[in-house]
Amino acid sequence: MTTTGIDLSTYNGNVNFNELKKDVDFVILKSGYGKSATQVAEKFEVNYREAKAAGIPVGVYHYCYATSVAEAKQEAEACIAILRGKQLEFPVFYDVEENMTFARGKSVVSDIIRTFCSTLEAAGYYVGLYMSKAHLMTYVSEDVRNRYSVWVAQYYYECTYPNAYGMWQYSDDGRVRGINGAVDMDKCYVDYEKIIKANGLNGFPKPETPKTEEFKPEAPKPIEQLKPEAKKLPVVKKGDKGETVKIAQTILELKGYDLSPYSSDGDFGNLTEKRVKEYQTKANINVTGIIDEQTWISLIGG
Repeated sequence: MTTTGIDLSTYNGNVNFNELKKDVDFVILKSGYGKSATQVAEKFEVNYREAKAAGIPVGVYHYCYATSVAEAKQEAEACIAILRGKQLEFPVFYDVEENMTFARGKSVVSDIIRTFCSTLEAAGYYVGLYMSKAHLMTYVSEDVRNRYSVWVAQYYYECTYPNAYGMWQYSDDGRVRGINGAVDMDKCYVDYEKIIKANGLNGFPKPETPKTEEFKPEAPKPIEQLKPEAKKLPVVKKGDKGETVKIAQTILELKGYDLSPYSSDGDFGNLTEKRVKEYQTKANINVTGIIDEQTWISLIGG
């Protein structure tokens, strides 16, 4: 499965979540920062409340300023206090990107992440790690990168992070309904909501028969992951709607064909037709604006 979402902080201003849900499947909200429970992100409470009211699945990220294991423990406890009483369909991500943290070196950074994440897990949260690809590869040990669900930031037409990851932040210049200005855009390849609810995590009630199997995310390669068998794909054209259209749109976006503000909405409109024609022209195949067998083969294999 592949879903599209955004992450939000106070910098995104006021949000119309009823409009936003027309373009996104989930939101990741900045919940807090640092080591005090008073350091709640300015718009977190209102964004959480309104996203829930609009029926949009929610995850959060806590911004790291820790430079030691002790401070990471305090940040984890602050995060837990901020989230108390809330239910989250997506993970709690630890956002690690400060130079003062990286200055402590790979071993300390890895211990900081391990401390925060293990504390959240012990409190019943599904936890993950948000970092850029370069910082992940430079400052985090492989055992930590493989232990926790990773949300990797890389503004490129495909994600080239070599290890397992569940989410990919692919742009900081997206456009969606309900928000004025640019937003960070994300793709998710894991059904976090199903896993979290089935295991009674993130504030959801425990199931009668707890699921004991540990979830280990696979390492998706976005274009490869979306490859369907050609014989199962119908011809799609302007006016069509549904999952097949959404797959085609996602592949086009990953190849660099901008579909904002609609993104992969599963609705084959004028913009999608225009991008298909542009792709067909570049690929030197019959320019029809229709995704036929020849176009599918080119999109999937190119």
